[in-house]
Amino acid sequence: MSDTTNTMVVIRVETNPVTETSNGFESLTDLVGGYIEHLYLKHPDGIAVMYLNEDGKRLGLSLNPIANRLAHLYAGISEDDLIVGDVAIVGPPDFHYGNDTNAPAWAVKLVTDYQQKETR
Repeated sequence: MSDTTNTMVVIRVETNPVTETSNGFESLTDLVGGYIEHLYLKHPDGIAVMYLNEDGKRLGLSLNPIANRLAHLYAGISEDDLIVGDVAIVGPPDFHYGNDTNAPAWAVKLVTDYQQKETR
C-alpha cells in the first residue's frame, strides 16, 4: 500500500456508512484509530479489502454490526470472531504497483443495503 488517493467505503460504529477519499496509509491508520490489519472480502463479483484496527478487541472498541456481517459472509472469519471499531473498504490491490484501488460498486451496494436493514 502506497500513499495514493482512492475512494473507500467507511463503516463507522456511530454513524451511517459513507464514501470518502483515502490518502493512503496514514489516513487509514487515523480512520481505524491505530495499527491496521486487513481482511479480503471474496464476493461473486470480485474482491475487496477491509481495513480494521489490529488491536480493536483488546482496546474494547464497540461492535461494528455491518462490518461484522460482511466479514462473516465474505471473509470467512470464525463464528466466534467479531469486527469492532471503524473500518474502511477499498478495492483489491493493483498488483503491478501495490496500490489500493477504489472501492468496488458491489461493496458500496452491500454496505448501503446492510445499513438500510440495520435501521429498520
